[in-house]
Amino acid sequence: MLTHRGGYQRFTTSHKINTDSWPQDATADFEADPDSVGQVKYAVRSACFFWVTHSLYSLADQSGTQDVVDSISKAINPGLFKEKPNLMKSESIDGRRGNFFRNPQMGRPFVKPASMAVILMAIVIAPNIATVEAADYPDSMSLCHHGEVEYFSCKLQDSNKIASVCAAGNSSPDHGYVQYRFGTHGSIEYNYPGELTPPRGKISIVDVSRLPDGLGSHLKFTNGSYTYVISNALVPGEVYVAKNGKLIFDKICEGRTYIPFGSAVRRGLEYGVENSVDELDQHGK
Repeated sequence: MLTHRGGYQRFTTSHKINTDSWPQDATADFEADPDSVGQVKYAVRSACFFWVTHSLYSLADQSGTQDVVDSISKAINPGLFKEKPNLMKSESIDGRRGNFFRNPQMGRPFVKPASMAVILMAIVIAPNIATVEAADYPDSMSLCHHGEVEYFSCKLQDSNKIASVCAAGNSSPDHGYVQYRFGTHGSIEYNYPGELTPPRGKISIVDVSRLPDGLGSHLKFTNGSYTYVISNALVPGEVYVAKNGKLIFDKICEGRTYIPFGSAVRRGLEYGVENSVDELDQHGK
């Protein structure tokens, strides 16, 4: 079952994006009703969602060896392979291997190669169907989860805070979601928008300068009297906030590397208009 609120949110968003396939379930909200994921149809859909968003098919396509089975198990439940093994972990790992192989010692798959990817998904995900770990962060310097695309992320200087812009399914401003997050792995202090919805009318991109490594740009959004700017116009990056046009927060990222806003960002967000708030980016001038 899902164990993290973000996991329920992401599955709900994906489920709604694909409602053409199940219009009768278009209003399903797994964050509001997490127990519903226990129903067979939702369990299967959430397993497929996990399989696709974590690109586990790319592992399954490699071969039908024990190493591949273990690598998929590790992606689904990394805790099985962390720290010292115990009886419960060993039995779980052996069970997954045994589900796939007729004889684990011989290492011979009992299915044809064409069926391998589907079978791997079924036997490895089954014990942890649609599980998203509470600490499901692939990078210590990012607040983006497995299965999300990182548009921007950095740790702020003289702080333990992280600022990230994360996305999923964002092929255009009207698809998927883009969300700004601020805080730590243990505590997300602020996110925008509060719900995982398409970014049109919420978050935009503006090009403000040209740097040796690429364009200097701002990802911007306004919430009430506050305007937030995530900038790569300063290397390695900057986050600042203006209230009623006056700068009230300004932090530079750690590091020395230019963080580009690539084609996925520019395809997924609408272009905004440069205004007086962009001129507050004195560091990037």
